[in-house]
Amino acid sequence: MFGLQDIRGTLRDFTRISGPWVVLGVATARILSFFASWLAYRLVSPEALGKAIYALQIIAFILPFMGMGLYHSAAKYGSALRDRAQRLAFLHSLWRAGRRWSLFMSVILSAWSGLFHADWGLAGASSYVAMLCWMLWTTFEYEMWRTGFRLIGKNQLYAQAEILHWLWLCTGVIVFAPLWGAKGYAMSYVLAPAMTAITMRMLWGASLPHPRTRSSTVHVSTKQLYRYGIFTSLANLLGRLLIAVDLLWIGLLLADPRLVTFYKYIGLIPLSILFLPAAYMTAHFVQLSERCGQRDYIYDFIRRYHRLFFWIALLFLSVAIPLGPLFLRLFGTELLTYYDAYVVLCIGVTGILVVRGLYGNLLSAIGRSDLAAYAVLIGLILNGIANSLLIPRFGLLGAAWTSCGVMWLTGLLSMWFFHRSYRHCS
Repeated sequence: MFGLQDIRGTLRDFTRISGPWVVLGVATARILSFFASWLAYRLVSPEALGKAIYALQIIAFILPFMGMGLYHSAAKYGSALRDRAQRLAFLHSLWRAGRRWSLFMSVILSAWSGLFHADWGLAGASSYVAMLCWMLWTTFEYEMWRTGFRLIGKNQLYAQAEILHWLWLCTGVIVFAPLWGAKGYAMSYVLAPAMTAITMRMLWGASLPHPRTRSSTVHVSTKQLYRYGIFTSLANLLGRLLIAVDLLWIGLLLADPRLVTFYKYIGLIPLSILFLPAAYMTAHFVQLSERCGQRDYIYDFIRRYHRLFFWIALLFLSVAIPLGPLFLRLFGTELLTYYDAYVVLCIGVTGILVVRGLYGNLLSAIGRSDLAAYAVLIGLILNGIANSLLIPRFGLLGAAWTSCGVMWLTGLLSMWFFHRSYRHCS
């Protein structure tokens, strides 16, 4: 069933569309992210860092909706345009609209948190939220650059942009964390995407020139563009930010910033492996959107994905679980207390590796991001119920059990929604 010959064919197809560039970029970014996290743990006290991390999770829930999700619409509907000039015209028209929305959202959230000093459920979090909400603006600019690179078929630039972003983030942590502690750590997250966008404009600005005309030939209503962007943002929320849900519940229910920090760091290794399905589906997304009506191609893609990531999941578990104590000691021996929660999270992420990472993206590629969003909403509701029951009783282990179950459940729901929808579509 899981033949090596078929896996070789999958990898050859991946290489043809510059997929290795994407994997290299995202893998390098994860290494740099790990280094930045390790550095922050060494430079900032767990209590102060916990407040910054808690604020980051609040922003993480809002961040996918930056620019009303128009960066998703640009990737989906821009790929339907055959002419490069038309794609660029469409990209820049959404870029202008999304920029205005992102700036508006940043101003409103910053004013609310800064002027009214809302603690957002954890004392001392308001100032961090007021600062970090400007990520909505800076990150939208960064994401639109990367979307443009995907639309013109330059996955290598997409990958290099990812590396640049995390290089700037590491630089920010190195420079600002020793000076201003957790505030400097938070500031790095705001400045890194802005500096990356500036660098990309300087290095590769000629790749995405502004069109001479503002018109494009895409036949999609404005309502549909916003609808797709919002639903896709919601669908991506839980798959990418499930740990953020748990961190918020830990902060609310246990009211100990140190536990927020500890849970963040025991999840770093398990979540790091998710760069693989993210990179794989990112490299194929435009192609999947273009060929979404070719059933043989789509079902063959599904079969190859499962065969490849089944073995990746087994390899990950065979390495990550036995070496778990060693990985946790990289941050501090105090994390060894939570090894059981670490193991549960490792099992949970295989649900995203094998199922969720595939079908969530496929639903978006065929234009049914609303169904992916429904799966996420069900997961969010169950996550809230389970966390409210398990965290007060079992602490971080209860949060890990909830995450593991929701990761698998949302994956299976997405798979059911996809097959049911795709089988009946014309």
